[in-house]
Amino acid sequence: MAPELINKYKNGNIKENTYTFNSEIFSFGMLIWELCYEKIPYEGWNFNEILNHVLDGKREDLSHGNLNDPVKEEILLEFIKIIRAAWKHISHERISVTNLHQKLEELIETYPILNDISLNKKMLNVNKMNTAKPVTPEPEIHSSYIPLEEGIRLHQSKQYKKAWQCFEENANLGNLKAKYWQGYYLYHEYGVVTQDIEKAKQLYKEAANGDHPDAQYRYAALLLQELKKEDNNKEDYCKEILHYFKLAANNYHIDAIYCMGDIYAKGKLQVRQNKELGLLYLRLAAENNHLKAIDLLKELETSTQPEPMDIEDVKSFSPKKMEYASEKESKILLLGTTGEGKSTFINRLTNHFKEGNPKGNPLNLKIAIPTKYLGVTENEFMHSEEDVKNQKKSQTKECQTYNFTDPKDHTNKFIFIDTPGLSDVEGVERDKENIEKIIKIILDVKRLSGIAIVANGTNVRLTATMKSTLAQLSNNLPDDFLDNNLLMILTKCKKYNSNFEPETFFAKPKAVFYMDNSAFHSDPKTWDEDALNHIVDDWNISKKSIENLLDTIKTMPSKPTTTFNEMQIKKNNIKIEIEKLSININKIRQIQDKLDEHREVMKNASDIKKFLNFIAEDGFYVKEFVKVGHKNTYCFEHMYDGIICHRYCGLEYNNQDTNELRKCICLSEGELCTKCRCGPERHFQLDEELKYELRSNFAEELNKLLKDEKNFKKATEDFCDRKSDANSCEDFLNQLDSEAESLYHCICQHCKELRRICTRFNFAIELQANIENMKKCTKTIKNLERNEKTMHFIAKLEQFICGQLKN
Repeated sequence: MAPELINKYKNGNIKENTYTFNSEIFSFGMLIWELCYEKIPYEGWNFNEILNHVLDGKREDLSHGNLNDPVKEEILLEFIKIIRAAWKHISHERISVTNLHQKLEELIETYPILNDISLNKKMLNVNKMNTAKPVTPEPEIHSSYIPLEEGIRLHQSKQYKKAWQCFEENANLGNLKAKYWQGYYLYHEYGVVTQDIEKAKQLYKEAANGDHPDAQYRYAALLLQELKKEDNNKEDYCKEILHYFKLAANNYHIDAIYCMGDIYAKGKLQVRQNKELGLLYLRLAAENNHLKAIDLLKELETSTQPEPMDIEDVKSFSPKKMEYASEKESKILLLGTTGEGKSTFINRLTNHFKEGNPKGNPLNLKIAIPTKYLGVTENEFMHSEEDVKNQKKSQTKECQTYNFTDPKDHTNKFIFIDTPGLSDVEGVERDKENIEKIIKIILDVKRLSGIAIVANGTNVRLTATMKSTLAQLSNNLPDDFLDNNLLMILTKCKKYNSNFEPETFFAKPKAVFYMDNSAFHSDPKTWDEDALNHIVDDWNISKKSIENLLDTIKTMPSKPTTTFNEMQIKKNNIKIEIEKLSININKIRQIQDKLDEHREVMKNASDIKKFLNFIAEDGFYVKEFVKVGHKNTYCFEHMYDGIICHRYCGLEYNNQDTNELRKCICLSEGELCTKCRCGPERHFQLDEELKYELRSNFAEELNKLLKDEKNFKKATEDFCDRKSDANSCEDFLNQLDSEAESLYHCICQHCKELRRICTRFNFAIELQANIENMKKCTKTIKNLERNEKTMHFIAKLEQFICGQLKN
């Protein structure tokens, strides 16, 4: 099991979605290790020893010992490189499927598989391997493994059989989401599996206990159907149904929220009727356009006034502590480039809510995040700052939430989420990692009131770093969050001296706020009276900006973050199809090379045959009778065709007597010659034979062609076999071309779907690296026609991407 999954289950973070296809790459590396060393991994270790060993970044022994055969040692060393690349501790640093496929293909080409090649314990002189036992690969590990996201896409495109296969394989690997889909298919059948409601219910419950909202709702719904049939234990059924409906509702499942409203409003499932609590649930469902909730609300709100709730009833209404119902908890995500002032802004907010200020002796500044000059004073907050003196490097390593309560109205809660800075000096890989962390926190919080971009207001124009940051943000923020939920905070400036132009931004912010938090930028010990006065002025201006910011946030509706998840699924689908396309093009290159090899051999054999026929048919040789020292019987009609009716004829006769010639063996059996079928009157004897000699200008060329007689014969004999192989290659190439075209249409469709969610999505940023790899592979295709065809295909894909950008 990959370290990220071990850490997830060891810490009990079952809800944490750490599983990716890279987790399977880690397991595949272990499978290769087992096959190479024929040994059970960590044999004799207890479970906790293995967990701690892997989490510490350590792995199984990769000693290669002393092999008797240098070729076999080279093969093992190549496998060790692949295993190390698959065992990287950080999941995204592991070898990709495409590179893994390419490495294995190169190994096969470099070291053809022979029956006597084996890397078993008999060949290795490593003490640890002396007791190794052969290990059979686990049956559930298949090379045809399909990621779960691809299975969901197959289901959506109604390819139910393939989708079921994917869900079954992933469920066998312990994926709870896949188990939910298994249950879904066992309930609905879809023509690929027999309905089994009991099994479906069991799978739903397993996924529900893993915090899957839809599984929680469907399990409760199945129990509700059974409740109508059961005569006993109704109380237990009711409790369990209510428990799972409540879990699903707390996870924002709208149907479950409606059910909870219906249950409380009408006092169902042996629950004490509470219309007010029921209305809270129903209003929430109605706000999300649940038609039944809208109808039931109309019915209830026109009836008698409900009784007020007691405090226990309020506590029981839970979609995340009543955040929907109260509409008074606002979550704001802070985004921006490294060093632009997000952490400083959090410190300024802390002082606003904690009533800190730069005046006083001792200093009364409230610090939640350490700065270059000030240590933490508010220990209630967590932070992940590192190297606070380096402004070019992102100090915030993890996403952190900061909870504040409005001092004027304690029912108003503000949650600001600080995130790692983008365009970090540590490079593109660090940015990718930070983007993943940001997306994860967005999905975890379920809803957001707004996104605030923090930028340096003193920049005259967009810097390359800021452009890069905006491009990354633009590629990850769906349209529905930018319509009325985007804010901009310009730091290190005041409104009158800001150089930043918001209209250059990728989307129009709802409002722009200016603040210069100079109190955190210098050492308070160096402040004189003049400096303190300027700092206080800046402080008061920032205070007014923060008040305006909080007032604006209060007006912003909270929105579910489900579209972020949809974006990630569609982006992953595109990446999967691009990976497949890259593998497809690599296969095209390999098959085309084989086809060209077959054609070359066929051409050589064909050229030899054509040349010989050309010489024979068009008379490019000299015919001449020469003395041979014995007599032959010839026919006048056929002698120049090279036909000898009787070689070494022993008949002695004079004057060419025809009757004497009748005694020749070729004429003795009848009136006609057994060779030429002419009569005896046309025959005579001659002590010469017809010889063929090539003209001098052709003899040299023919000798060259026939120099290697063995190869000539082999080429001629293999002609038919090569032709059959060539036809198979051509059929395979046609199939690959068809698959490539199908993948192209899939990619286009996914891109269009993604474009509906995020109209600014820059496909070039996401796909250009893959396209460059495809071009690099295509350049190695030697066949010019195939090279041009593949390049044209890639150009078509690029053209589509450019067209999407223009649109």
